[in-house]
Amino acid sequence: MKISVVMAAFNAEKYLREAMDSILAQTYGDLELIVLDDKSTDGSLQILKEYAAADPRVVVLENEQNMGLTKSLNKGLAVAKGEYIARMDADDISVPDRFAKQVAFLDSHPDYSFVSCIGRYIDEEGREEQLRLFPETHEEICAMMPKVDAVMHPGVMFRREDIARIGNYCEDFRVVQDYDLWFRGMAAGYKFYNIQEPLVLFRRNDSYNTRKSKAYRLVDYRVRKKGYKLNKIPLHKRVYLIVPLALAYIPPKVMDKCFYVLKRFDPRNKGRKG
Repeated sequence: MKISVVMAAFNAEKYLREAMDSILAQTYGDLELIVLDDKSTDGSLQILKEYAAADPRVVVLENEQNMGLTKSLNKGLAVAKGEYIARMDADDISVPDRFAKQVAFLDSHPDYSFVSCIGRYIDEEGREEQLRLFPETHEEICAMMPKVDAVMHPGVMFRREDIARIGNYCEDFRVVQDYDLWFRGMAAGYKFYNIQEPLVLFRRNDSYNTRKSKAYRLVDYRVRKKGYKLNKIPLHKRVYLIVPLALAYIPPKVMDKCFYVLKRFDPRNKGRKG
């Protein structure tokens, strides 16, 4: 099997069908879709069982208690059979040829471990908004990583064996687990690439900013501090440790109203239009 798609779902019934349909309708079909139900209290599990009964490519795992995203992803990785792992969130949409393009890149670039993409924000009703931009080349990605997460997690595909070598996701971090994984991948000498096409429609709903609490920002701080040390980031670049601490004191409602204004200061958007 070529691809194992790993997705966690917690009370995701509103968008879950749309997310799963976008995976199962990919033009590249040699895949399994592993979905972890993280002890949902809505109709998510029923939807998952319905899909599993209809399509043998769907594998449903049920957590006995709420474990959070990091542990759920590792649980999915433990049973994954694919050469490549693709991430997907339960409220986003992958465009039909996402996997075909990412597999083609990894197949033709055996020295690369990660390939992601840029995205397109969509609102709760699926209306398209601005592009979600990321740097393209490995060198640009590594240069930007001390400032900001430079790889889109729900759009990433990586080599399963490479990630296993560095311990998969670190369960010390319940959130920001992707940023930590990128830092450890950099330290291991792995290479990154972001396809400059919006292959994922990224949902920006009411919970987008509210779930990024002060506790979330503190974990972001810890992940950065660890990553800087691991990669021997120069001291003058460690000033970006202040970013999550500063964001922790901006109320979520303000963040939501000023979202695209604040995005103008995002280094990923510098000199780019979308």
